[in-house]
Amino acid sequence: MAGPLDLVIGDFGTVVRRHLVDQNDDNVDVSGATTQQFKLLAPSGAVKTVTTGFTNSGKDGKVQYTLADGDIDETGAWRLQVVIVTGSFAQRTKIADWAQVHEKAE
Repeated sequence: MAGPLDLVIGDFGTVVRRHLVDQNDDNVDVSGATTQQFKLLAPSGAVKTVTTGFTNSGKDGKVQYTLADGDIDETGAWRLQVVIVTGSFAQRTKIADWAQVHEKAE
């Protein structure tokens, strides 16, 4: 994974993608997910839960979310966790740095 994404407070429309793989680096088939979410952890500790979609069919382990207006409302280092629930498993990824949010020039 590349380093943290650089954003400016108030940005929206950016697509955030994550690729889920198992301990053997094989894709995790999430096509049967009943719940698929990103937990966006703000610098203040606030957690925003958003519903993700599949990048393709979900069989490739790829999920994504397009940032909405109001999602990015704090400057600083943001972290992210992916939550997937299917009929056969529930999985949370480790929390990882994903964005550095900067002030907006007025």
